[in-house]
Amino acid sequence: MIDKFRLKLSGSGIKCKNKTTKKSKDFRNMPFIIIGHERSGTSLLAGLIKCCGVDIGKNLLGASIYNRKGHFEEKSVLHFHERLLRKSRSSLINVPTKVKIDEIWRDEVAMEIVRGAYEGNRPWGWKDPRTILFIRKWLGIFPNAIVVLVIRHPYCVFRSLNTRNKRNVQQSMDPWYEVHRRIIDIVPSFKVFLIDDIVKNPGIVVDFMKTKIKITSDAKEKCKRFVDKNLYHHKSIESIPPKISQIWNYLKQMAHME
Repeated sequence: MIDKFRLKLSGSGIKCKNKTTKKSKDFRNMPFIIIGHERSGTSLLAGLIKCCGVDIGKNLLGASIYNRKGHFEEKSVLHFHERLLRKSRSSLINVPTKVKIDEIWRDEVAMEIVRGAYEGNRPWGWKDPRTILFIRKWLGIFPNAIVVLVIRHPYCVFRSLNTRNKRNVQQSMDPWYEVHRRIIDIVPSFKVFLIDDIVKNPGIVVDFMKTKIKITSDAKEKCKRFVDKNLYHHKSIESIPPKISQIWNYLKQMAHME
């Protein structure tokens, strides 16, 4: 059923390159790439992965009233993605087309950003909600990257965006659908977490990280202290359109696969 659904929804026409650039070979460890729609819990996940010993950047975006513990976004990567979106006259609301992405993306520029922000000699990676728009390009450079996708019920995302950005629900629905539709065919290669599961038990992130890197013995306790359950509010959830519900149910299924 998963394969059938994946084929039905993919339709992106974008293929990952199965090669690395010469420069990427200088990095002994492939990156952890943390992705997810904005307001889905990417900051929480990035903070936990940092607690496990991953270098997520040396010049991080600070905290705000909406992310009190910090955004955990390497500014150079964030600004790189912002420049791409400005150049293509796109945004997280007005999602760039494949053609626009192909026109503006340059592997050598992306690698220059990475090499300037990370040492590359220990576990490293980044988080930026905009990464999800360019994930196929990043996988063209780092095909063995460990991509971690965090998901949150779409209506909770829409409501959060309405609070923060004053967007109405419809303004948020269409980009959410388009972003996830484009990556649905490669989701099986990702590790998927449901934000609710992480909040209830942050240890699941630690257990996953143990399978990828050597972590310190106190990582689980650090992660437990990092999660402030009071920052995550779950109100009643309203219905969502069938096409969004279909993708959401598929993503939940992937999150609960062993």
